[in-house]
Amino acid sequence: MSYVPVPCTFPPPLVRANKSFEQFYLSRHSGRKLTWQPSLGNADVRVRFKARKHDLNVSTFALVILLLFENIGEGGFLTYEEIKNATGIPDFDLQRNLQSLACTKFKVLRKHPPGRDVSAEDSFSFNADFSSPLQKIKISTVAARVESGEERKETQDRVDEERRYQMDVRYTHHIFAEMALTMDNYRLALYGL
Repeated sequence: MSYVPVPCTFPPPLVRANKSFEQFYLSRHSGRKLTWQPSLGNADVRVRFKARKHDLNVSTFALVILLLFENIGEGGFLTYEEIKNATGIPDFDLQRNLQSLACTKFKVLRKHPPGRDVSAEDSFSFNADFSSPLQKIKISTVAARVESGEERKETQDRVDEERRYQMDVRYTHHIFAEMALTMDNYRLALYGL
């Protein structure tokens, strides 16, 4: 499989946690290398709001975004550009994760101005007034937009190209298996083995 790593700058608390886990992991397994892929992970984080604490299950990108608001005072906000510069998350993923945190059912961030879409002119603040009857809340990342016809064709071509190599390998294994059977039959007829 081909996977292109997506950049993300972890805040200091996550960097410390990563280092600690790497030391633990590498002390148990020699000769291995850990590669962090924040676009593929999720995290559980306990967040304190005015009414109560909630356990949020969010994507790693969303966690990185939420941690930026940890030291912002009440009424403080961050602009889209400030969040982008602090996290290094690409625009496409940043917009999806901000939309998940500020524009869906569970609005743990406030978007200024209010609306459904996220743009580079928006700013965000922590929603300390957030409340929900649920203790544990899963905040799913908003689905990516639907591909256009041309993008769908490019995706299909890429998938077909990757599958072609897999099919070549399977075909080769099949041919060698048949050859082995034929050689066994040949030996049996020739030598009576």
